Amino acid sequence: MKLNFENRNRLTQAVAFTAHIHGTKEETRMLSMLGHCMETAEIVARLTKDEDTRVAALLHDIPEYFPGMMPVLQQRFGSDVAALCQLERTPGYMTDSGGDNWQRRKLYVINRLAGDDERRKRIFLADKLSEVRYLSLNGLEAPNARKNPSMLIWYYRSVLLALGGLKYTEPYREMETRLKELIGNA
Repeated sequence: MKLNFENRNRLTQAVAFTAHIHGTKEETRMLSMLGHCMETAEIVARLTKDEDTRVAALLHDIPEYFPGMMPVLQQRFGSDVAALCQLERTPGYMTDSGGDNWQRRKLYVINRLAGDDERRKRIFLADKLSEVRYLSLNGLEAPNARKNPSMLIWYYRSVLLALGGLKYTEPYREMETRLKELIGNA
């Protein structure tokens, strides 16, 4: 089946493209990823009217899970959107071989956030709020949590500190409240 993206607005194109790309995963994982991407975009839509930011919010996980798709993102949605999608970009020598390396990679991303593009910060906040909502519903021991609870709490608290410029926003306050609840329940 060939998809025709050209006759739709960019946001609709991004929804269809995200569904198409994540559709290569097993069904439950695909639906979870699509829900996460849609939720991230919905949160971003409350933070900005900028179309590139909203489109990038829908596409934000594609570079992480499908790094070879960056040229396709640039071609279909433009270099600005593709650049905004690279939320957790790290130097090539930092691979996900687990343990301490996970924390080093996350620390690198957190430190970079402070001076990052404001639009990328909004997407990052929305992405992490979506993750924290998942943990609020399923607990810190949830299958998708992947890391021990104290590491997750450290990471999300550090993200909030790095995104302090957005503390006046409702999504920031919601994430802060949900994290406090998670810590209280841990």
